[in-house]
Amino acid sequence: MSKQSSRFLQKPETVKLLQLIGVLLTLCGLAAAWHWTPLKSFTDTASVLPFMKGLSGGTFGPLQVIAVYVLGGLIMFPIVVLIPVTALIYGPFLGPAYALLGCLVSAVLCYVIGQGMGSETVCRIAGSKSRAIESRLARHGFLMIALFRFLPVAPYTVVNLVAGALRMRFSDYTFGTVVGLLPGIVIMPLVENRLEKAACNPDLKNVLLVAGISLFLVAAAVWLRKRVAKSIV
Repeated sequence: MSKQSSRFLQKPETVKLLQLIGVLLTLCGLAAAWHWTPLKSFTDTASVLPFMKGLSGGTFGPLQVIAVYVLGGLIMFPIVVLIPVTALIYGPFLGPAYALLGCLVSAVLCYVIGQGMGSETVCRIAGSKSRAIESRLARHGFLMIALFRFLPVAPYTVVNLVAGALRMRFSDYTFGTVVGLLPGIVIMPLVENRLEKAACNPDLKNVLLVAGISLFLVAAAVWLRKRVAKSIV
C-alpha cells in the first residue's frame, strides 16, 4: 500500500465514510437474512407471540415490549411482524399505542446514531447531489419521511440512520414518522382480524370491509406519493 493510500485511509472523514458503508451493508445483510434465510422462521406470528407475551406481563411489561422494538430496529427485525402481535396482546387501543411508541423510540435512537456519523460522510457518498438532497429534506422532510413510513420502500433502520446523518429537522422527522406509521399501525391489526374472519366466514360484510380497507390504503398511498412528487419538483 502506497503512502498516499495510507494517508487517505487514516483521514477521519475516510474512517467515518468506511464506517457508514460498513453499517449500511451490515444492516442490508440483516434485512435480507430475515427474509431469505432460516431466520425467516422466527418472523411469523406463531413464533413471536409467545415470546412477546412472556415479556408483556407485570408492571414493566410495556417497557419490555418497547425495548423489543428498539432492539429489533438495531438488528433489522421486521416491525410489521411486531405491530399486529402487540395489538393481539394488548388489544385494539393499548396495542397500537405501544406499537407506535416502540417504533418512535427505535426511530429516535437510530436518528441519534446517524447524527453521530456526520452529514459530511453521507454527502461524500451522495456526491454532487448531496446539496440538492439536503435542500429537499429541509423543505419537504416531513412529507418524505411520512411517505417512507407509509410505503416502506426502504429498510426502516436505514431510513432512520440516513435522516439523522443528513441532520433532518427533528420535528419533521418525528412528526412525519408518527403520521406515516399511524394508519398502518391502526389498520394492520384490523385487516389481519378481518382476513381471518373472512377466511373462516366469507360473508358479504367481512369481504366488503377488507376490500374497503384495501382500497383506502391504495388511495392514500397514491395521494401521498403524488403530494410528495409535486412538492419536490
